[in-house]
Amino acid sequence: MLIVLLSQKVLLFVILILIVYRIDYGNCNQNDNNSIHTCHYPTNFRAPQSPSYEYLYIPGDILLGGFFPIHQPPSNELGSMQCTAIKRERGIQRLEAMLFALDIVNTRSSHLMSSILSHSKIRFGALIYDSCDYEPYAVERALNMLLPSMDQCLSLQKRKDPPIIAGVIGSASSIVSMAISDILRLAEIPQISYASTSTELSEKLRFQFFSRVVPPDTYQAEAVVSIIQFLNWTYVAVIKETGSYGERLTDDFKAKLKNKTICIAGELSVNIKDSNSYLRVIKELYEDEKYRFVIGVVIFAQEDCVRQILNQTSSRHELLGRWVFLGTDGWGKKWYPVENFGRAAINAITLAPKLYPISGIITFDEYFKNLTPSKNTRNPWFVEYWEETYKCKFDHTPTTIFNHNYTRSCSDTDSTYINFSVPYFQEGYVHYVVDAVFSLVIAIQKLVDEKCLNSSTIKSLCNEFYPFDGIRLLSILRNLSFRNDLSRRNIKFTPNGDGIETYDIFQYQIINSTKTLDYFTIGEYSDSDLTNE
Repeated sequence: MLIVLLSQKVLLFVILILIVYRIDYGNCNQNDNNSIHTCHYPTNFRAPQSPSYEYLYIPGDILLGGFFPIHQPPSNELGSMQCTAIKRERGIQRLEAMLFALDIVNTRSSHLMSSILSHSKIRFGALIYDSCDYEPYAVERALNMLLPSMDQCLSLQKRKDPPIIAGVIGSASSIVSMAISDILRLAEIPQISYASTSTELSEKLRFQFFSRVVPPDTYQAEAVVSIIQFLNWTYVAVIKETGSYGERLTDDFKAKLKNKTICIAGELSVNIKDSNSYLRVIKELYEDEKYRFVIGVVIFAQEDCVRQILNQTSSRHELLGRWVFLGTDGWGKKWYPVENFGRAAINAITLAPKLYPISGIITFDEYFKNLTPSKNTRNPWFVEYWEETYKCKFDHTPTTIFNHNYTRSCSDTDSTYINFSVPYFQEGYVHYVVDAVFSLVIAIQKLVDEKCLNSSTIKSLCNEFYPFDGIRLLSILRNLSFRNDLSRRNIKFTPNGDGIETYDIFQYQIINSTKTLDYFTIGEYSDSDLTNE
């Protein structure tokens, strides 16, 4: 084991030396408020055909890294390695949740943060990347995150003690979190995910520095089996997304079926990178004789795949109402999968970790709905979000395949006009992002308290804090137990670093009074106990 660990550190050292040797610092542009950066690294350092990319930097004494799927991954259909359409909920809302949490931390404007940081003058900053929900890009950005002193965009080399990346928040999908974890583990940097649920991430020999504030998929698999039993389904089909999330969740589901009177008619696979796979799967599900008596179709897939499944189902009138879909947290209570394809999802049942809306002096809803492009200059992707949300274009933004049809000019007041209004609801994982940030901040402050045993009543970073001890920080993090007063949720981790949670169960239904469609909470699942409303 010792030899393996030493060889891993040697591997990291070799990787970093090679990067140092090959980087010529590239060309970087920085705006006046020192928070938005567009970096163009040399092509021999970037992944093949990798585009230049932006990231968000907030100065601080200690930095928290962040990974969010701001955009969808590259598409074979577009013939480009560029990240594609912006993700309004899973990307922008969750990113803003991290910024919201950091504001609370640095202003000490919650009871929890005020009590934990009352004797500290440390300011927490951030270095946040767009993962594009794509492993190669996430790995590239993770490597850049470990090399701040070589990044001229950050201008950190001017300081005697550049701020360290003490921990990383992210990512969303399990496969991206795994890719990032392999890099961060070698550098002994703790990582906390707000949404990755794959059971594989509980394997601590490989993912030693990975933790999460959400439960692993084993609990989801139990919940799905309980729902199927409650509905008296005995013969179901499974549609799974290729990759860690869909395949491991399917395996967990099948393991939970042991000694149950539930049969799987067949497993059908879809691939986010193969748009034709959705048509093939729906066609087979409808035409193959073995699926003739199937009513319930279990979908183990993330939101992009779910959306394409519903797209293909809605394209044929005879398929509407043919099946009842049962989705996991990849679908949850999200608007994006059902947008424009809601008729295909009527009566679908989904589940997601229980929602705890963020309250406080200012709620997250108030914070987010008051954001405008002119006020929110720290988020380099917010203008693009605004254009996509309100179907308009700013004069100063470049024309893209996503905004080239928008003829109306954008303004800060778009959200106030009923003609442009877009339904808003708090994305289901917003509070998990806040929980993850608070967990990491509390653990870091406890580490500072341990290392900096001086007589000062107001503590800052001391020389004894360096070199940074990621192993000790991980131990403190895993043993945390606190109540987040904003979400009113108790936070603690299992010995493997997993979160513990209850699931809400939803059904996508027609609202009789308005004939519109929406999610309704119909029950919850906790510790092998299913309750319905």
